[in-house]
Amino acid sequence: WSQTVAGSTAYSIEKTALATVISGLSDQFNIGLMMFTETGGGNSNVRGSYPRYHIRQMTAANRTALSTLVTNLVETGPTGDKGSNAQYGRAMHEAYLYFGGRTALAGAGQVKRDLAAFGGSAASTTYVSPVGDGCQKNYIIFISNGTTDSGERSEEHTSELQSPYVISYA
Repeated sequence: WSQTVAGSTAYSIEKTALATVISGLSDQFNIGLMMFTETGGGNSNVRGSYPRYHIRQMTAANRTALSTLVTNLVETGPTGDKGSNAQYGRAMHEAYLYFGGRTALAGAGQVKRDLAAFGGSAASTTYVSPVGDGCQKNYIIFISNGTTDSGERSEEHTSELQSPYVISYA
């Protein structure tokens, strides 16, 4: 994250690019932000990812809020906004749990999680699925500045990811 290009770090360049794209979106888009889990400081230390900004329609207010969040991400220090030893398989599995409205493995134990992803409850460990219609298109844009942690063992989640994705509506 600390590599420099023309005097700027890759981290700051990526933040600027993301904030610019977000600011230019219309309300036809629903966008959220998941980040790799962090350790220490009250976090559960379970590896994966967590919803930092629950998926929302990009109204003017939400564009401003998400763009500001991205712009204010901190690269280093005790309040830094980056996970270490990222485990990509676990991060994608957590995204699967989030989209499916399932119980979180890592996301609920993160201090900086967006409580809206859990129905607004700090005590909840079950995600509120951002999927409003089973036929809507959903995409994950994965951004990273390095390789996965070589110690990752995500095989235990493979069978769940290969199972049919079913959402039931009450």
